[in-house]
Amino acid sequence: MKKISTILIGFFLLGTLENLYANRDRILSNPVDIVAGTYENQVGTPPVEVFYLASESTPEQVRYWDGFRSNGSINNTPNLNFSLIEYVLPTGNSERAGYIRLFRNFTQALIFAQGNSSGDFYIYQIAGGFNIVDVRGSLGPYTPPDSTADAVALNRIYLNQVYGWNHIPSNFNFVLGYQGQFERNPMFDRETYANATSSPGLPELAGFPQGDPRWGNDFFAHVAGCEAPLRKRSNGRCYLKQALLGVAQKISDTGRKQSRLPTLPLFKTPISQVASSKGTFVSLSDYMSGLCYVTSKNKIECRSVLNNGKLSSVKETTIGDTGYDDSYMFGDVNNDEKDDFCRLTAVSNGHPLLKCNLGDGNGSFPTEVNFGSVNGGWASGGAANKRLIVNGIAGRSYFCRIITVDWYEIACTELVQNRSGSAVTFTLGKSGTTND
Repeated sequence: MKKISTILIGFFLLGTLENLYANRDRILSNPVDIVAGTYENQVGTPPVEVFYLASESTPEQVRYWDGFRSNGSINNTPNLNFSLIEYVLPTGNSERAGYIRLFRNFTQALIFAQGNSSGDFYIYQIAGGFNIVDVRGSLGPYTPPDSTADAVALNRIYLNQVYGWNHIPSNFNFVLGYQGQFERNPMFDRETYANATSSPGLPELAGFPQGDPRWGNDFFAHVAGCEAPLRKRSNGRCYLKQALLGVAQKISDTGRKQSRLPTLPLFKTPISQVASSKGTFVSLSDYMSGLCYVTSKNKIECRSVLNNGKLSSVKETTIGDTGYDDSYMFGDVNNDEKDDFCRLTAVSNGHPLLKCNLGDGNGSFPTEVNFGSVNGGWASGGAANKRLIVNGIAGRSYFCRIITVDWYEIACTELVQNRSGSAVTFTLGKSGTTND
């Protein structure tokens, strides 16, 4: 009877997981319209169960990857390691792991991130679900007192299970209760996850070797058996039941079969007249594009393009001088795969200055560099917009434009990045011209 009960519970868990992953691919009944400002259409009540995940990945990266993946999945490990005891030990190797580390307490996640991050990081709130398993409920008396997780997610957490996040800057001063500003995820699937709860534990995921006497502890009585006499000899050989050996892999495979981006209808996003007339699509980073435009003499705005084709909220950057209206350029001047904002600015005499603000990959351009005085080129008629930043071979960048002497020429000047220790300076390099 106990064996039949165990089998029925196993089928129930797997069936629930299949439904959970299947539901994530349906069209959301009331998708949030993302516009500038806060997401007012998103209901503010948190899910009934929330876990905390510490990560250096930005929300834009999480959107691009449709959530989070285990280290083993990121590293394309052919056989993921689902030994829970190996994963939560402080000395454990997580490179092949099929788990994602979660905490039940914000402060615990904050402390873990502070000890394992070198820069800014985020604390993500993850709604409960049957893909999340309690560590103590799975390991019982063998739960390490210094366990590195309270719960784990099996292989994947999809974007629609993420309730929101808190940005934690690298220079924050730790104070008990500190959380920073919380931002809700507009892609959160409230219908599926608002009332979902995690598994209280799956002892079959403990991950002891077959034959290990720890399987003989009474805590594992319903998932393991021992050689005769059962559970009486401390040195007896005990085994996880054969039928349960592949439980974690089956759950993982179910998730992989459903590993698709959420199916969302394409929207029209309202944009301003300035964005419509002056907006330029740029590569904010190697994984995200954006619509950027100058709004005033000292301000530029950008809106990143989300994975369903909509534009995110506006990010503003205040700049000392956005320069001549017809000199705006976007391009990667420092070889970091993030487009930068460049322009020509006026001087009292001589040639204008070429200035660039380096992009941070998220739609802001906080750092200004001055390349110095340069012949900006012919600034009238059809050539007004014939200036651009060009990426050449070996990571080099050039400022190219049409100039005129007695005839028209294309002139390009190399943009040089000089490094001395941690200091970086930018200067103009050699120039060359081509005429027709």
